Amino acid sequence: MASSDVLQVITKIYDGILDAESQSQVCESLVRMAGGHTGILATHQHRPGRMVMFSKMGYNVDMESQMAYLAHFDKISPFHSLEGKAKPGEVVTASHLVTSDDYKRSVFYNEWARKRDHWDYLGIMLTKEPGTMAGLAILRPSGAGLVTPNELAQMRSIAPHLKRAFVVGDLLDEYRSQAHLLGRVVAKAGFGVLLTTASGHIVYANDTAEVFMRSGSGLKSEHGYISAIDFKTAQKLQALVLAAARATDDFTPGGSILIPSSEGEESLVVHAVPLSGRAASVLLDRDRPSVGLFIVDRRRGMTDRTNVFADLFHLTPAEGRVLSALICNGGHSQSIATKLKITDMTARTHLKHILAKTNVHRQADLVKLFFETTIPWKER
Repeated sequence: MASSDVLQVITKIYDGILDAESQSQVCESLVRMAGGHTGILATHQHRPGRMVMFSKMGYNVDMESQMAYLAHFDKISPFHSLEGKAKPGEVVTASHLVTSDDYKRSVFYNEWARKRDHWDYLGIMLTKEPGTMAGLAILRPSGAGLVTPNELAQMRSIAPHLKRAFVVGDLLDEYRSQAHLLGRVVAKAGFGVLLTTASGHIVYANDTAEVFMRSGSGLKSEHGYISAIDFKTAQKLQALVLAAARATDDFTPGGSILIPSSEGEESLVVHAVPLSGRAASVLLDRDRPSVGLFIVDRRRGMTDRTNVFADLFHLTPAEGRVLSALICNGGHSQSIATKLKITDMTARTHLKHILAKTNVHRQADLVKLFFETTIPWKER
């Protein structure tokens, strides 16, 4: 195989990180490069009393043969001794082993490998941790003979790329899994979440937020930017997002706004909070988010979450009612006072006590803390 062919295989390996459907082609290319007729990239985990294998990709794998291997022959495979000595990124062969008389007399060879015309073995160790290892295993037919020095050199040139791609792919899979779980948890909590730039460009929206923007409840997405159906509200929302994006260590602007629906009913409240520099740097370039928008449907009960928050920070019943009014209605102490039919001074006093008990100094920080600490992580 020419060096240009090796480069093509390396390109396929990196393409396979983002395109799961092409991974079978990657495995086929690697198997053919090694002169094999079957191969599998898998993770092995030692669990009490047994070995569990998770296949990542494979080529020309007979599932019945694979099940038989796992059930009867994995425990006596002589290839494990080679894998046990290999370091991540290292290529190993069994050429010296399969030609020995002991191997030719073994149950492993006569009852499994020989019946399937598996002769030489070539493997690439990818990762190795206590109780877990991952690698690519390729088996060659007897007609291909033993692994040649040229084939071994080609696989060694590819091994670092395959190792790197495998690790990156695992990290991406973990990130996708966590992001999916977080999205489900936040949606279950009953509020919408948007991450936007200072200009209001939407970088992320969970399913609940998407529903709010499509349902005529007052919010909308216009050319990828968050907006409101009502023109004056749209202007206020834009100003609120811009102010939150200009947060500094000394000044943390943020606020809330009621969103009237197409029928004029103010059913949604949007809380704008600035994202920390660390959180904002999760996504790069000009689309870096700097503002988090939490959208609450006031028609849905907030009692459970406010009760959890109140218990956590030892709020009095009156303080809990003020907190609930703040989350469900936004605004300032006067609007809270009107909602609860108390004086503005009383509302201010309760807010002051809540801030002291939660150890935050700004209303925007209080709102952010509320949403961070009242997501129901356990199924109910």
